[in-house]
Amino acid sequence: MTKKITKSKQRAGKIYEAEIASTLRAYRQVYQPNFVWHRIPDVYDHARNFCPKCQKPFTSQYVSVKNPADFFFIYKGRITFIEAKSSMQERYRLEWIKPHQIDYLIQINKAGGRGFIMIGYRGSLVTCRKKNSKMPKKNRSWVLTPECIKSQIEKGKKSLSWEEINKFGVELERNGGIWDIDILLK
Repeated sequence: MTKKITKSKQRAGKIYEAEIASTLRAYRQVYQPNFVWHRIPDVYDHARNFCPKCQKPFTSQYVSVKNPADFFFIYKGRITFIEAKSSMQERYRLEWIKPHQIDYLIQINKAGGRGFIMIGYRGSLVTCRKKNSKMPKKNRSWVLTPECIKSQIEKGKKSLSWEEINKFGVELERNGGIWDIDILLK
């Protein structure tokens, strides 16, 4: 059974996506004209409506195509897709990555493009500073391949610890609010 996603968790995910968008904007400035990027809108971007009486937002019953990722960029003619995921939990639940996203990113890799999953830890400073805590420091990010995620699911894993994510993925450095995604350009 999946847990209900709270607004603060949704907000943390949107903040992480905004950080990735800022990163791609910065890379565009450095590498133009060889770099172009786009955020792929999701259902929430299209389905926000407001109550005509109270003006509170709500999500309509709008149905959208299943998107393979949140972003794509093209650098020197090679396309790369990024699915952004984040968590504030002690472990990252693999069910948060949809099967169609994993499959599509794997297809992209087989076709000569590149597809990655960026997972960010968005924990609070209070959680991170607890004595003997195994939680990572706030605002860390890793890049993992969809093949790695799929193999963990096939092994019966339901979630990954942050130590496992660090083992399977490549941690990204953060400089001046921008994630160092040079590894994705190679």
